[in-house]
Amino acid sequence: MSSSLIYLLYLIVNFLSEFLGNSQIVTFFFVVLFFGLAFLYLSIRAVIYCLLILGVVIYFNGPMDGVKLFVFVLVALLSSQSRIKFIINGEIRIWFFLVLAPLFEVVLKAKTFSFGFARELDTDVLYFTSNTMELPLILLVLGITVINSSRRYKVQFLGSLLLLANVYAFNRRFVVIGIVLWILVNNLPRVGMILTKMYSVLLPMIWGFMSLVLVWLSAHNSVISSVLTKGEGTRNILTASGRIQGWIFGSKFLFENPIWFGSYGQLPRDWFYTESDRYHHVHNTLIQTGLDYGLVWSFLLLVVLLKLNINSGRKIVAVAMFPTESLFMNMHLVAVIILLIIFENEENKDTFSDYRVKT
Repeated sequence: MSSSLIYLLYLIVNFLSEFLGNSQIVTFFFVVLFFGLAFLYLSIRAVIYCLLILGVVIYFNGPMDGVKLFVFVLVALLSSQSRIKFIINGEIRIWFFLVLAPLFEVVLKAKTFSFGFARELDTDVLYFTSNTMELPLILLVLGITVINSSRRYKVQFLGSLLLLANVYAFNRRFVVIGIVLWILVNNLPRVGMILTKMYSVLLPMIWGFMSLVLVWLSAHNSVISSVLTKGEGTRNILTASGRIQGWIFGSKFLFENPIWFGSYGQLPRDWFYTESDRYHHVHNTLIQTGLDYGLVWSFLLLVVLLKLNINSGRKIVAVAMFPTESLFMNMHLVAVIILLIIFENEENKDTFSDYRVKT
């Protein structure tokens, strides 16, 4: 099954969800879809094993988190067995067509077209997008895929234009970081892969040093300053846009009160700089996974990251989102896309045309 078909179904379901005012429809869609695909594509023995795993995770994590975790496991399993293929390279025209509706809606809802105009749009008023990361992520993967698909000047120009438009419209840091790491790995494969993995795992630990470098860069370049500070000054950099406090408190709690299975629950408000409930998560996938589901799942994710062969632009993008986003906190499209990319079968990888990374 192609991921473009999943995205098309998602657009339809999300539209109905927003139109009917029931956000649970999207969650129900993902649960039914991946349970159905598992029974359709997996062997009887695999299905039995999956049901046993479902019972275990529900026992340790409760029914809600247990089902959510199990769906994530199914997505990873189906992707690793090539039952769902996150292929954009062979479906570039289809993906261009699919993103037209959410892009057109964002442009219509925008009240200004200044730098980053689409970043803070209220997703509650959007019918085709339920998460502020969905469209920037898809456009980023699409742009990189277009560039890698051909050495023709016009094609590469189109891909570059798509990336620049993405940065201008959404001004999301994970987009900028993904592009930078992609260029780095493209030119220095081994060094780039090591730095990408270090960034994905160690960012909270090395932010003190990195923030000083970024402050210096922003002081010497107005464009970089606009991207890094969001117009809020160097404090925005030093606090990692308010993330640093969540990183510190979240890590400290897990170290002092390890939860192997199960959720910590509602995070204290004094962990965060903002009062908005929208931002009350630690913005780090490894830490957030430990707080939401237990350290065992966080450790499994860490092993996956360390062993991952970064052999395509989309895998760089996926890995680059781990240290600054809580990817698996909720069951949404971004989590599905990231899992499909990370666990995709090596036989179906869309590797760079000019290098191979060996591990």
